Amino acid sequence: MDRCKEGHLNDERFFQNNCIYDHLLEMFAQYKGRTMMVICKSEQVSSYLEYEATALYLTEVAKESGVKAFFRFVDDMDLDPFNMEVIDPEFGKPDFIFKLYPTEWLVKDLENEKCDDPIQLFRANNFIERPWKLLLGGKFMLPELYRIYGDKYGIIPAWHTREECMDKKVVAKPYYGRIGDVEILDPGQLTTMTEPVIYQEFIDLPTYGDDNVKVTIGTFMIQGKPSGFGIRQQVADVTNDTCWFAPHVV
Repeated sequence: MDRCKEGHLNDERFFQNNCIYDHLLEMFAQYKGRTMMVICKSEQVSSYLEYEATALYLTEVAKESGVKAFFRFVDDMDLDPFNMEVIDPEFGKPDFIFKLYPTEWLVKDLENEKCDDPIQLFRANNFIERPWKLLLGGKFMLPELYRIYGDKYGIIPAWHTREECMDKKVVAKPYYGRIGDVEILDPGQLTTMTEPVIYQEFIDLPTYGDDNVKVTIGTFMIQGKPSGFGIRQQVADVTNDTCWFAPHVV
């Protein structure tokens, strides 16, 4: 958009295909007048504070939608020890909880620090993202989808065990791995990861430009609607959180 302001791209047809803010307003509007706690993990080591900044932004958008929203770190959540209800010292029991935090991380951290029964926690509080997302969010489903649908719908071949694909170059991915948490294996090579993994066929991305960068495109989904996309570039085969985020127009 800076290029448009400078006059290099002055055609009115250029746009970024970005409706994230508008769709967030629509999503939060259904909770208008209710209290909502927005939570994320404290990033004490990171100098970027990516999760905190994003959670604070979502809190402000929710307020614009008429929601009585407030922000807390997961570490600062107060739980009633008898029924596992979240009770905030300032706002009381929130009507809803919006978490910018993977469910599997939340369950693990709560088990270690705050409660012995995360299931009771989810039953006692209204999390907008329900715990069954643990199943859909895990990569364990990928081999099952490939088994059911094959190569349809752009599904990459995937397997549960290395024996099923020993002759192929694959990528090992933990069930609940995050950005960059993968391992590329040549034919016959075994993974060094200790946690449960699935295996996907290795797809070598084409390179572009003088820097020979590889490009991946991700879509922002809000309530099932595509709301924008981001373009990441990196020289390595694995995309991680230090890659370049490329600006774009359509």
